[in-house]
Amino acid sequence: MKIDEDEFLEHVGDDKMTDQELYVFLEHYGVKGMQWGVRNEKRGESGSRKERRVKNRALNKASRGKDRAKFTSDIDKARARIDSGKSFKDVKKAKSQYKQNKIDLGSREARKILSKARNKYATDSAVAQQARDGKEVAKALAIAGAATILSVALRTR
Repeated sequence: MKIDEDEFLEHVGDDKMTDQELYVFLEHYGVKGMQWGVRNEKRGESGSRKERRVKNRALNKASRGKDRAKFTSDIDKARARIDSGKSFKDVKKAKSQYKQNKIDLGSREARKILSKARNKYATDSAVAQQARDGKEVAKALAIAGAATILSVALRTR
């Protein structure tokens, strides 16, 4: 006895559905003979599950190391540009060049060049202020804590 969706919706509010109707409506579409909780190995995977997990963890650790190295090198480059004054010099050069670019290229292009230099300087400043690792974060927190304690001590006098 097969019932369709409309008949089922009619019976939802009622308690008139028989066990047979409910059993027929709630069919199981799993794999015949498949046992619950059994994981089948995928093709091409060799080794035990534990070995694959250990290998995956090692690969993930290596990947994180690469990402961390790139992150710290980006911060170091930005700090070097800020410390050397190159980033600020680029903005000053773009400002001084603005009038000539306005005549030669038009005001829109001149604004784009100046804006690009300013954005590069802002990006360098923001990246240079980021902490490279946990040691720098701890150092910054220690300095902030010491400053807070010092200010409280000076107020109480």
